[in-house]
Amino acid sequence: MRNPFRLKNSLEDREMETSSPTEGLSFEEQILDDYSAGTLERGGEFTPRVKSLLALIFAVFFILFGRFYYLAVAQHEYYRTIAEGNRLRTEYSPAPRGAIYDINYETLAGNKPSYELVSSPIDLPENESERKELFAKLAGLLLIPEGEIEAAISSQQISGFEPILIRQNLSREQALVFLERDADFPGFRVVRTPIRDYKESLDYAHLIGYVGKINAKEYQEKKLEGYLYNDSTGKTGLEQVYETNLRGKFAERQVEVDARGIVKKIFGEKDALPGENLILNVDAGLQQKLYESLTQRLRVLNRRKAAAIVMNPQTGQIMAYLSLPSYDNNAFAEGITSEDYQKLVTDKDLPLFNRAIGGTYPPGSTVKPMVAAAALEEKVITPNTVINDEGQIVVKNVFGGPG
Repeated sequence: MRNPFRLKNSLEDREMETSSPTEGLSFEEQILDDYSAGTLERGGEFTPRVKSLLALIFAVFFILFGRFYYLAVAQHEYYRTIAEGNRLRTEYSPAPRGAIYDINYETLAGNKPSYELVSSPIDLPENESERKELFAKLAGLLLIPEGEIEAAISSQQISGFEPILIRQNLSREQALVFLERDADFPGFRVVRTPIRDYKESLDYAHLIGYVGKINAKEYQEKKLEGYLYNDSTGKTGLEQVYETNLRGKFAERQVEVDARGIVKKIFGEKDALPGENLILNVDAGLQQKLYESLTQRLRVLNRRKAAAIVMNPQTGQIMAYLSLPSYDNNAFAEGITSEDYQKLVTDKDLPLFNRAIGGTYPPGSTVKPMVAAAALEEKVITPNTVINDEGQIVVKNVFGGPG
């Protein structure tokens, strides 16, 4: 290697300079050679070109070090969370709600298995064309509209690993078809979920109410109580009033997933805890008799709207409770379609309206028991008193004149 500190004043040096000064040198040697020569030629001072090169080197080093500090120190917790989430996750499955019985322990509301298609947006392909291709392939497999999948995902208001609902109440055949090829659909999975099964739904729709998926507003209000984005809650009736009691606790499963969100290993599972059962004072036989009698009378009168309550006057127990017209609350539990819901809300007879507690009516004959009770207490009448009502009353004019 040529010695860069050797002065060029000999004949031997002049002969060597007839060829390229840097010929046969590596790139690093050329830089050092130019740097040394340039420094010596200017009395040991750096040339402007060398100074610019050193400044650039220090600037690049400073940027790289700053970025390293930002990723390794400032954003350590954030990226640690992301990395853990890509490896370990906790999956939740809803618990069966408590059953609702009549006074004789006849089931009025139970549970039945259902399949739901859900998606974890974080596991979907980032490339837009790949994502659309995935949606189209899934829609073709399950025979559902592609736009339904796109709309559900684009409208979601959460981020992270929490699944969002794509479609409720898949058939068993659809669920089996998906499970055979689930590895082909990253970001999607089919989960088994217990949903409500209402017996004689038209008889009890307004009394029991129904369970439905929570909306975005309800999620914001209830998430601190442990509700998830794809959760259900009692919307009306006893399902809403006794929501805290009827609702159970989630089953949990800690799993290891790959980069596509596909489960590779299960580390632990915790079974669901069902909700508490609810026993009513309502008699199912009496309720059915009331429904049949009232609907038959309405047909005779060519009417649809009515309300009736049967109460034990000694205890105040409600033994039957009915509001007409009624609706099928199973439709809400299974995921009512927009078309069916619009039919209910646009019906002029308001089948969703609970007339037994929400209607306003003139007192009419309901005031008579109160008057009779007051008369008995003041001994104006006895339990055996008979009043012959001829449909009119004559009040004598004490001031004279006609009548």
